[in-house]
Amino acid sequence: MLIRAEVYKATIPVMVRPAHQKGVKMAYLTCRVQYLDDTDPFTSTNFPEPTRPPTFMFNEYVPLIDQIGEVHKLLRAPHQLDDCTLQLSHNGTYMDLESSLEEQRDELEGFNTVRKPTMILRTQLSVRVHACIGFMRYN
Repeated sequence: MLIRAEVYKATIPVMVRPAHQKGVKMAYLTCRVQYLDDTDPFTSTNFPEPTRPPTFMFNEYVPLIDQIGEVHKLLRAPHQLDDCTLQLSHNGTYMDLESSLEEQRDELEGFNTVRKPTMILRTQLSVRVHACIGFMRYN
């Protein structure tokens, strides 16, 4: 099945497996996705991009690590994929990429009750800290 997501008035195909393939349970969390360009911890902005965020359907039973690549591609984010993580916009909680959304149900409490629920793709905290330490060490 092919789903189209709108980005800057262009469409990008996103593949979704039918339920009968590989025994994957199908339950989705649909929300907006944006990225925060914090690849350089000293010049990052506090404004998520794009300003008109697309929506993405997260499979609640698939680990986020298997879905973050599609989000990265959809957003055309400047991050290195291996350095990325997801953060909830409503409370700032970082998601565990090794777990599914179903396994992190407690962290998602209140997510769908906010006006525009958004997942933010950003650089992992440990990567940002190491960049700061590296900068301090060599300057």
